[in-house]
Amino acid sequence: MGSQFIGFTGLAIFGRIGELIRPLLVARRTGLTFSSQVAVVTVERVFDLGAFGLIFSLNLLLSPSLRTLPYLGGAGKVIGALTVSLVVFVVLVRLAGTAVARLAAWFVGLMSKSAGAAASEKILSFRDGLNVIDSVADFGLAAALSIVLWLTISLAYVLVLKAFPAPVRDLTVAHTIVLMGFSIAGSALPVPGGGGAWAGNTFALTALFHLPQELAGSAGLLLWLVTTLAVIPVGLIYAKVEGISLGQMAKRTEAAEPEV
Repeated sequence: MGSQFIGFTGLAIFGRIGELIRPLLVARRTGLTFSSQVAVVTVERVFDLGAFGLIFSLNLLLSPSLRTLPYLGGAGKVIGALTVSLVVFVVLVRLAGTAVARLAAWFVGLMSKSAGAAASEKILSFRDGLNVIDSVADFGLAAALSIVLWLTISLAYVLVLKAFPAPVRDLTVAHTIVLMGFSIAGSALPVPGGGGAWAGNTFALTALFHLPQELAGSAGLLLWLVTTLAVIPVGLIYAKVEGISLGQMAKRTEAAEPEV
């Protein structure tokens, strides 16, 4: 638990550089290799994207009124296609990882042999991460837990928005899931503390739902605080008790990142 809290705190403070703090801590405590734990985190991210992609696509399918909103006409098709492609890729890597790695090395190697070798290595590491899933039952359980996790996150979004006056509190669950999609897209921006999620929230609330700029900004800020930064106090306490310096850990992961 300590590794999880400290790792997500590092991610909240340092952005994507802090992403590798968690696998580094787990590797140190379990005696496993750092690369194997990076592979596990990669698998975790794949399940995250797949679970949210499924929820987002079903949301658009079951709420036809959302399709009239700007930017969403093709977004559902793109996300649905990406989700299906992701599932197919995961299955292929799990069943024939070596062959997929060789194909990637050949294809990417047409442009750069070093890039082809790196792509092959990453696919093999990803396959090793998938090996933690031993059976179809384990895969189903991991997928179900991912979906439950994202439904819980959706509930957090709904509750935060309901704490605001109208028109923010009048947004439906379907609207909230769309808002989450923009938040996730914004969080991919290289902004420390995941501040891109705030930008994504604010953009969606103003451009899609036409909320006043001040109200949209404050709602986006509170969503960012609750869903991203709330872990920091607990994580700092864990780091203090266990004698871990987040700054030093971030430097170690930054130095190790090119080798992964």
